[in-house]
Amino acid sequence: MKIIHVCPFIGEQLGGSERYVYNLSKEQVKNQEVHIITTTNYLSRTGTCKKDGIILHRLYSPSTIWNIDPLCFAISKFFDVRYDILHVHSYLYSLSVQATLTKIAQKRKSILQLHGGVGPPPYKTSFTKLYVKHAYDRSFGKFVIENSDIVSSVSRKDMQYVFKHFSVDKKNLRYIPNAVDIKKFSGKKPIETNEKLTFLYIGDLELWKGLSLIVDWIQSDLVFPCKIRFVGQGSLYPWLNKVKDILKTKNTGAEIELLGQVPHREIPKIIRNSHALLLPSYWEGMPTVVLEAMACGVPPIVTNVGDIGYVIENKVNGLIIKRNIQSLNNALQFLRNNPSIVDKLGISARTRIEREFNIKNVSGILHGLYEETLRL
Repeated sequence: MKIIHVCPFIGEQLGGSERYVYNLSKEQVKNQEVHIITTTNYLSRTGTCKKDGIILHRLYSPSTIWNIDPLCFAISKFFDVRYDILHVHSYLYSLSVQATLTKIAQKRKSILQLHGGVGPPPYKTSFTKLYVKHAYDRSFGKFVIENSDIVSSVSRKDMQYVFKHFSVDKKNLRYIPNAVDIKKFSGKKPIETNEKLTFLYIGDLELWKGLSLIVDWIQSDLVFPCKIRFVGQGSLYPWLNKVKDILKTKNTGAEIELLGQVPHREIPKIIRNSHALLLPSYWEGMPTVVLEAMACGVPPIVTNVGDIGYVIENKVNGLIIKRNIQSLNNALQFLRNNPSIVDKLGISARTRIEREFNIKNVSGILHGLYEETLRL
């Protein structure tokens, strides 16, 4: 079977869905021919190459819309590469629209997999962005979703939204778990008594990720000696840098460390050297970084958005908080006052990942779905 994954970006320093696509492809290539059609902003990186057994097709994108959607003409590439299954990741990109157009023209089969970003943003944003998102969903987004043979999602909540707002037969909706490489993400050192706690954030440095809550806490009277390490880039980086300098003038023992963009091969070590992951987001599907932390035995402290409430059991394999300082403080103080709990939560978290979110298991689930799709 020949598979094409369609993903706008692939690289060492990119987000959770991109990591999912690449790790899934590495697992699938053991038994199938796997291609990834993606984009790059660098002319020198365009072309076709083979890496980790995967055939990568990088197309030139001179710029991006809204800093997320690469401008790229890809239709000719979709006609050039022969395939059995077109696996499109997210409906939000022009690359997804072009893939769907060519799939219809060629009368081939496709699976759309959603990784979050479905529906209107559940947080305050500009009228322009809200209007553009609504207009896209009702036009190009609707086209991609309703012309896919199977619509799958890493989030049950997103599946419910699609069923309610788009013309998709319920029998063609599938839940496909997000997944991680449990060999790469494993093993955390036990927490030592009186050890200064290190909390970790990994992701876009943007307001919708809930970063203002973390910063409000670290500048409040509730703060205790700890380190909060931020990995990622975004519009809030300069602000976080200022807060970092402000904290140096105070005598709270709390500090911020900004690592910026980090190659993904270094992420497991960074996670293992942390005591808990912080992700107080407004909007998620099922974030890969939460699963990666759990696989390393590092408990997540999260808000209940997307499918997080399905994966995280409060005080069993992580902590679920409300989006306010007192709730965050209660969770952080709970870990501070009960160091043995950190390890117990981590062990339970690792067990959950091994059982349900192992990339090898998910690859097998998808192989069955590919065969089912070809029979439609």
